[in-house]
This record gives sequence, C-alpha cells and structure tokens, in this order.
Amino acid sequence: MHFLIYKIQKNVKEQGMSYDPEVECQKVVCRIKELCKSKKLSFKAVAKKAELAQSTLSEIVNGNTHPQIYSLFKICNALEIPIQLLFSESKLDDSVCIGEK
Repeated sequence: MHFLIYKIQKNVKEQGMSYDPEVECQKVVCRIKELCKSKKLSFKAVAKKAELAQSTLSEIVNGNTHPQIYSLFKICNALEIPIQLLFSESKLDDSVCIGEK
C-alpha cells in the first residue's frame, strides 16, 4: 500500500500537479450548490437530511468555513450522490457560484 501511495505521489510531482486548497474547496462548494439547485432542494432540507446543523451547511455554502470530509460524506448521502461527483472536473454552472469568496 505504501508503495502505491509513493508511486502516485511521484507521478503527481512528475506531472507538475498540485492543488490550491482554496480553489478546490470553492469548486466543491459550488458543486454542492449546483446539485442542490438541480435536485430542487433547499440548503435547509439538505442539512436536515444530512443531519447537519443548518448553520454548518450555511457556513460552508457561504464560504465562511472549509468543508470537513465527514460533512461532505453526510451531504453526499443527503443528495444521494457518490462523493466523487463533488470532485468532478465537469463544467460548473457559474450562475450558481456567483458570490464565491
């Protein structure tokens, strides 16, 4: 297992890949907003279904805090989607993401 992780890290470095955590978090938040809109679910409904405090989800979608992986799993369960969809490279709906910090 450690060899596999090393090999992946080596490939990432060789390809010059790196992540900007701020940008990546913004993309995830935008994807959450987009999915809520497409499923016609309010943030309040998603928070309730995810068993998250409404204030927690509000802080996440308003860009006031970074989402924790545990919360992302709960949000994915509420939206009935695989977590990979939050990290998809497909085009985001810019109209949903206006106002991102």
